[in-house]
Amino acid sequence: MAEEQNGGTIEIMDQPIEERLRYTSGGTSLHQKLLSRLIARRRLSERAMSRRYDAWSRVDEHCRLFIDLSRGAKKGDNTIDTDKKEIPWARSIVVPMSYAILQVYLTQLMGIYTRRDPPLEIHGVGPEDVRPAKLMNAVIAYDQVQTNYVLELYTALQDAMKYGMGGFHDWWEEEYGFITEEPNPIVAKILAMIGRKPEKIRSWAKRREHQGVEAFDPFLFFPDPRISLSKLQKGEFIGQRLYRGYLEILAGSQENGGNYFNVDAIPKTAPKPQSVRSRNRFAASQMNLIGSMDERDKGFHAIDSQIVSLIPEEWDLGQETRPEKWHFAWVDDTVIIRTHRADFDHDDFNFSAMESNIDTHVFGNQGSIENLDGLARFMNWKYNSHVQNLIRFLNNRMVYASSLIESWDVENPDAAMHIRLTAQGEHLLREGRMTIPQMIQQLQLTDVTGPLMQSLNQDFDFAMRMSGAADQFMAQTTTDKRTLGEVARVGHEGSARMAMHAMMMDFQGIRPLALRWVSNRQQYTDEDMYVRIAGRIAEEFGGERIKVRPKDIRGNFDYLPRTGPEPMDPEQMAETMWAGVSAIMKQPEILTIPDKNGKMLDIHEFIKEALRDRKVTNAEDFYRQMGGRPGQQPPASNVEVRPDEEVERMREAGNVVPVEGDGRRPMRGVV
Repeated sequence: MAEEQNGGTIEIMDQPIEERLRYTSGGTSLHQKLLSRLIARRRLSERAMSRRYDAWSRVDEHCRLFIDLSRGAKKGDNTIDTDKKEIPWARSIVVPMSYAILQVYLTQLMGIYTRRDPPLEIHGVGPEDVRPAKLMNAVIAYDQVQTNYVLELYTALQDAMKYGMGGFHDWWEEEYGFITEEPNPIVAKILAMIGRKPEKIRSWAKRREHQGVEAFDPFLFFPDPRISLSKLQKGEFIGQRLYRGYLEILAGSQENGGNYFNVDAIPKTAPKPQSVRSRNRFAASQMNLIGSMDERDKGFHAIDSQIVSLIPEEWDLGQETRPEKWHFAWVDDTVIIRTHRADFDHDDFNFSAMESNIDTHVFGNQGSIENLDGLARFMNWKYNSHVQNLIRFLNNRMVYASSLIESWDVENPDAAMHIRLTAQGEHLLREGRMTIPQMIQQLQLTDVTGPLMQSLNQDFDFAMRMSGAADQFMAQTTTDKRTLGEVARVGHEGSARMAMHAMMMDFQGIRPLALRWVSNRQQYTDEDMYVRIAGRIAEEFGGERIKVRPKDIRGNFDYLPRTGPEPMDPEQMAETMWAGVSAIMKQPEILTIPDKNGKMLDIHEFIKEALRDRKVTNAEDFYRQMGGRPGQQPPASNVEVRPDEEVERMREAGNVVPVEGDGRRPMRGVV
C-alpha cells in the first residue's frame, strides 16, 4: 500500500501506527476495521460471561444482606415462576450464612498469603542465582508496597470465592508528573549576591517506575471463552473494561509520556448505550451520565483494553507473518486510543485468573459461595416464614360482637389497647348476663414454623460441610460436647481444606504473576534505585539501604517465587519452630555438636526465625551487648591471673566463687 505525497511515494506501512489510525469523522477504514474486530471479540466473550451474571448478582445479594422482594420463585429446572414470589412478604431478614462463610474464607486465605513479609518472595535456584535473587526480592518487595498488592490480593481472593473467578491484571508502570528541584547551588549563590531569590525548577518528568497490579472486575472481564481459565494463556485474546476520567486519559497521552493517541477525539457527550454490565448494575453509559461539573468536565468514559494474538500482515498492522501479541484500547466503542505490539519479554497475556473450584475442562466454574446459593435462599425462606408467623401471632386477632364492643377501638388499638363497650354491652355486663371473655376473645393460633427454626441449624451444618468453615473458624463453640483432641482435629482438617484452595489458586494465578514481575523488572528497569533491607541480608550487603543497578538483576538467572501456601497452615511453621526450641533447651548439649559440615546450631537465629513466623519483625531490638543495655558497647575485659594461694584466700573470705564445669553456666528452662 502506498500513496503519493509531494511528488514522492510513501509506503503507508511505514507511517507511525497512530497516524494510520488518526481519528476523523467516522474514522479511517483501517480504524473502523480494527474497531469492528476488537468489539466482535469482546462480544464473543460477553455472550459466555453474561450467562453467569444473574447467579453472581444473587451471590452479591447474600453477601450484602439484601433480598430482592420482586424476584419470582425459582423452579427445580432453574426457570422462574412469575406467579409466585420467592419471598412473598413485605419485610424480610437475611440469614448471614454466606457472609459469615465468606469472611472465614478470606480470613484464612489472607492469613496464609500474608504470613511472609513481603507476601511474594523470590529465591535463587542455583548458587549463581542466590545473590541476584536477594536483590530481586528486595526490589519486588518495593513494588508490592507501591502497587498496594495486599489490597488487590484481598479483592481477587474475594471474587474467586464468591463468583469462582478472580485475578489480576499487571503491567509496568512509569509514573509521570511535575517534579520540583532545587536550583543549582552555584546559580543560587550568584543570584543571592545580586539580591535575587533563586526559584525552584518545576518540570514534567518520570517520578518513579514500578510494577502495577489491579484485581479485575469479573463483570467487566472478557477472556477467550473457548479455553478454560486454567489454561488462560492458550487463548487468542483477553480483555477488560475500565472506567476512567478524561483527565486521567489525557495524562496517559503520548505527549505526556504515555501510550494514548486520538485523545482529542474523545467526545464530550455521553457514549451510546452499551450492553456490558458492571458489578454495581450500572449501564455502561451511566458512568458518564452521572453528571458534569461544568463545561470543562468531560466526565468518565468506558475504556476497553484488549490483548490479541494476531498475524500483523492479516490485520494490516505490519509485514510480519508470524503470530504476535498486540495491545489495543478504545473509548466508548468509538475511538481507538492505543495500538502497539505487546513487547513483554515473558510473551504472556498480562493477566492471571484464579478459581475456587477448578475443573480444567470447563470455562466458568462456580464459586464456593455461589454453590451455597440454593441453601441460602431456602434458609432465608424458612426464617422469614417463622418471623411472619410470629408477627401474625403477636398482632391480636380478636373474635368479638360488634354490638357489644366498639369496633373502632379493636381495629385501631393504642399502646395499652383500651377497648370500650357499647351501651348494650355495658348493660349486659352490669346485669351479669355476660362477661368480658364472652364478649371478646383472642383467636388462638398455632406456631407451625417452630420446627423450621430447628432445621436451620442442620442447614448451617450442611453449609459448613460444603465449605469447610467449621465453628472454630467463626470463633464459635460447638453445640455438642467434644474432646479437645476432636476440636483440634476438626480445626486442622478445616485448615487443610483452606490450604488446598490457597495452593491451587497460587498455582493458577499468583506464581505466574510473580514470574511476570521478575521478567518485567529485568526488562524495563533502567534506573538505579535504593531499597531498604533488614536482618541477615543487611549484614551480607553491609547496610540497611543498598543501591540496585539494572545490571545487578539482569541476566540468565533462575528465580523461584515463594508465597504463603508454603507451608499449608500459617501457624504450622511457628508451632513447629517453638517445639524445636523447647526440645533444644531440654537438651542443651545439642548446641555443642556440629553437623557433618562442621557447623554449629545458632539458637538465637533459630529463635528469631520462630518469632518472624509469628510476625515479630523487630527481634533484633531485644538483643544487647553483654553487660550493657541494648546498643551499648561490651564492657572492657577485666580478667587477671592470680596465684593459687591468693585465690584460695579470696575464696575463704567469700570474695570469689568457683564456676561450674568449664566456666559456662548451665542452660535451664524453656524459652
